[in-house]
Amino acid sequence: MKLHKLLFFSLCLLCLCSCKDHRSPHILSVVDSLTYVNPDSAINLLNSLKGQMNRESKSTQMYYRLLQIKANDKAYIPHTSDSIILPIVEYYEKKRGEGHLMEAYYYAGRVYRDLQDAPQALDYFQRAAQISSGSIDYRLISKIYAQIATLFDYQDIYDESLKMFKKAYSYTIMANDSAGMVYALRDLAGSYRANTCIDSSLYCYQKAYSLAHILHQRFLMDLVQNQMASLYIQQKKYDLAWRLLRSSLNNLAGHSKSGVYSIASELYDKTGDIDSATYYYKEILDCGTIYAKQAAHRGLAKIAILEKRPQEALEHLDHYLLCSDSIEKITNIETIRKAQSLYNYQLRERENNRLIVENSKQKSWIIIVFAAFLFLFVSFILYRENSKRRQLQLSLQLNKLENLRNQLYQQSYQAIEDNKKQIEKLVGQIRELEKTNGSQAELLQAQKEQIEKNNILLKFKQEKQRTEEEVFFGSELYVFFRDSNNEGDLKITREHWMALQVEIDRIYNNFTRRLLDLYQFNEFEQHVCLLLKIRFSIKHISLLTVHSKSGIVSTRKRMYAKVFAKSGLPEDWDTFIQSL
Repeated sequence: MKLHKLLFFSLCLLCLCSCKDHRSPHILSVVDSLTYVNPDSAINLLNSLKGQMNRESKSTQMYYRLLQIKANDKAYIPHTSDSIILPIVEYYEKKRGEGHLMEAYYYAGRVYRDLQDAPQALDYFQRAAQISSGSIDYRLISKIYAQIATLFDYQDIYDESLKMFKKAYSYTIMANDSAGMVYALRDLAGSYRANTCIDSSLYCYQKAYSLAHILHQRFLMDLVQNQMASLYIQQKKYDLAWRLLRSSLNNLAGHSKSGVYSIASELYDKTGDIDSATYYYKEILDCGTIYAKQAAHRGLAKIAILEKRPQEALEHLDHYLLCSDSIEKITNIETIRKAQSLYNYQLRERENNRLIVENSKQKSWIIIVFAAFLFLFVSFILYRENSKRRQLQLSLQLNKLENLRNQLYQQSYQAIEDNKKQIEKLVGQIRELEKTNGSQAELLQAQKEQIEKNNILLKFKQEKQRTEEEVFFGSELYVFFRDSNNEGDLKITREHWMALQVEIDRIYNNFTRRLLDLYQFNEFEQHVCLLLKIRFSIKHISLLTVHSKSGIVSTRKRMYAKVFAKSGLPEDWDTFIQSL
């Protein structure tokens, strides 16, 4: 919760700054991301931007309105009218290039679901599915197919719903959406159950529970267990059902009460615990969905009949019939089937159009072959020129590395040792020449003295660097980075990074400039190099840069490849950084 508040505060500051610079589209992109993790904060940010929207472009205004619907939907706020979504859909149908049409169709479907217009909702979800080809927004596509499947499921069209749930699950895998996979497996299990494929249903439930357990998501674990409990009740395995349901009753969330209470009331009813069943049936009347309330009134009516309370039984039967009427208005099986027939017709038309295009292609094969040949020829020319350019760049890079190696050698301990050997050699030559050629001996003596001076200067620089390192490793700046993990109160700012760069450049002879002369690394890569230079561990670097350890490892390998134009180990890059 503290992190959410900090995120909300930071975004508010960003929002205020952006208002001055008229960068609303950027802020809306940030809000778009926020809707998935904290829709309430997203709604507050959108409300804070409302006053300036009249001054923005039509494109920005429409994106803003779409985000309002999206944030409300994510926050489980029911849509009460289609007056906002319809102009948005119309706008994006005309402006397909702006890329939000599929999302607009999806939320139009969500609006009509809330308005209990199932045929219209299905129509918009199917429109969204039809234009999803080529999109990489796999998470949204999975939700589209899940919504279509759910509508079919409500209308007992189980064969079609199973197909759609399978598609939804496949797209959650492509999106690498672990939580989405749990929901999709839960839905797929329910569809298998409706198709009387009990073994497949249990397999999907168990797979979903295992994934939720890996994610350490108690809510998702309970969600799957509730459905498994319902299936066990259907199979009359009441002990297994009670074992799964107990956890959900102990960790009950507000929006899951209807489902959990429905399963609990059925379990108690089946096992003959009338008092407990009555308690949960009555709880459902306060918090349940229309479907749950229908079942609750039926259950209470049955209990009242058994206990010979006819007046109460009649009251519950009246409410049961009212619920049934409401459900009948929501679900119109024949209309849904007609919509599905229209959808199938559209699929056939698309297939016919594809065949027409194929025939046209066959008639114009000569043009296509010529175009392909021309394309290959141009591609070859471009490839050759690109190869030449890359070879030239590689040659320049190798020259830079050779020059850098020479510079590093001149400043290394090895250079001092090699100079000592050269001095010893010169001493011997001087002794021999002092007897025969004094002038030549004097020249060698001057050379020897110059090498000795160079060694003294080099040792002084190395000693100076060691002293500066010791001072730096005891400085407040080093201690700050050492003790910080970019979480909690110790936040690393841009000013901290700049101060660290200045200190490292001072100690290590313009380290950053020499690094960037080899390759123009981005800010994150520069930060990694600075931290490697002061010998921080990979785990610590991942915390300071807010990246995973595997991300730091791959970054080091990429930087080595960029500089040396060949593959290398992360440790090779660490060694190179220490040599600079």
